[in-house]
Amino acid sequence: MKAATLFAALGVLSAVVGFSSQKASAPEWTVIIGGQTDGYLSPCGCTKPMSGGIRRRVSAIRQLATGNALILDSGGLAVAAGPQDEMKADALAETLVSAKADAVLLSGADAVLGVANLSSLITRLDGRLLSGSLTPSDRLPVVPSITKGPFTVGGVLVNPAAFRALGESARGSAEAAEEFIAQLPSGAVPILLTDGGKEAATTLAEQNPDLRLVVFRQTGEPLAAPIPVGKTLLVAVGEQGKHVLRFKFQDGALTEYRAIRLGPEYDDDPKVAVIYQTYLRRVADAGLLDALPRTVTDRYVGSEACLPCHTQEHAIWKGSRHATALKTLEADGHQRDPDCVSCHVVGLDSESGFRSREKTPTLTDVGCESCHGPGERHAREPKRFPFKKAGEDSCTGCHRGSTSPNFDFLTYWKKIQHGPVENQRISSGQEKIKKSR
Repeated sequence: MKAATLFAALGVLSAVVGFSSQKASAPEWTVIIGGQTDGYLSPCGCTKPMSGGIRRRVSAIRQLATGNALILDSGGLAVAAGPQDEMKADALAETLVSAKADAVLLSGADAVLGVANLSSLITRLDGRLLSGSLTPSDRLPVVPSITKGPFTVGGVLVNPAAFRALGESARGSAEAAEEFIAQLPSGAVPILLTDGGKEAATTLAEQNPDLRLVVFRQTGEPLAAPIPVGKTLLVAVGEQGKHVLRFKFQDGALTEYRAIRLGPEYDDDPKVAVIYQTYLRRVADAGLLDALPRTVTDRYVGSEACLPCHTQEHAIWKGSRHATALKTLEADGHQRDPDCVSCHVVGLDSESGFRSREKTPTLTDVGCESCHGPGERHAREPKRFPFKKAGEDSCTGCHRGSTSPNFDFLTYWKKIQHGPVENQRISSGQEKIKKSR
């Protein structure tokens, strides 16, 4: 056989059995990082577009996590103690299981949930709740690290004092990170999750140069690009679960970093939508709205009591979205959610304020008294008891960064600006208030 013919035959044989003269590339992986939920299970507010929420997050993860994927959560199961916070943590844990998260950081703030609730969450998360700072115990059997594919992921606490106060054995980030590096499997790509900020993450990277990625906490937006410290990259998801981060990993390199805002282009994930509605039913059934503390104030009487004397102002209010504010909550099942209702009704923190649509129908929605204060005395004797003047401070209690990120007082005031007071029928106003009592 001629040499050319022989080489051609060998080439065909190599193609058939999969031989190659070049070394095959390692499989590509996608690394997805979410977290810093901190109680924000759903985007909140009336202005659009709003970002975030566990329903959108899982929808994004399912779209991004094609092929080999490592899915991480940077923590923030809880920020406060109380029944609603416990329900939120339960719903978030169930969501992370549905999202097939591989590791979830146990942060120092999560200690507020207490041992019993944390133990339940550890069971729910089934080996995903991560802490190299907390010594595993019978009460809190956390895992110090997880390994998946080429990655080994650890988690450390900047301030472990909160867990020591619970009677657990815990150490700081420096010691925990050093042990994490010392126990790495051969050839592993080490990723570290921490509940500290940028400064703490920088120190960890400087002290442990073998780390490839450190995920830290940061208020506001995520980083536009990772921060390099030696060969370590530092990233942060940003506040309130509004974003996820994505990397590609192949042949030893983390590339194609993206910070992805969870806007309305991501539909609610159907499975997580069920989890979320179950959470809202739990909140409603527990009567948490009825249990809110209330103070004694002047009596609220409702916006209709203002109509006889303030006809034009009432018409402007009636034509605004303030007049249907409670319906926006009812449309999404939030009408009994203490996190939301106060900004959609009148006087929720007062003994004479809103209770429910059925019990206090005149106090539903954002009414005149939401901005001007309780109106009983003014309606009875308007000259003697003038209404409190409203201004920018009247708006920003509800229209703040987390609920109305694009709010501008001068722009929005034009939509509800009151015209001149007309038809000042004081006697009719007095009669109206008598009927409403």
